[in-house]
Amino acid sequence: MPIPHDIQTAAEVQLDRYCVRIVPEHAYDKVRIGYIVKGMAITLFEERPGFRDKTIWERNDIVRIRYSKKDALWTLYFRDRNLEWH
Repeated sequence: MPIPHDIQTAAEVQLDRYCVRIVPEHAYDKVRIGYIVKGMAITLFEERPGFRDKTIWERNDIVRIRYSKKDALWTLYFRDRNLEWH
């Protein structure tokens, strides 16, 4: 089940602004911030050039927010060192 369209659109507007604002212009070739919407969750991630091959960008998920239709609330999750969401 996807996030309701109006809620998703509002969240995407805020995330688009955040992703553009968070990375300084001089670092555009070193780091990118983006997000993916899947089902009732949005995952914010960071991408950096690979260690061995700088042409391949490696993705690291940072946070996940899940929308609860029942409560009309967002819940924020973070990843630990074992890549588990809490």
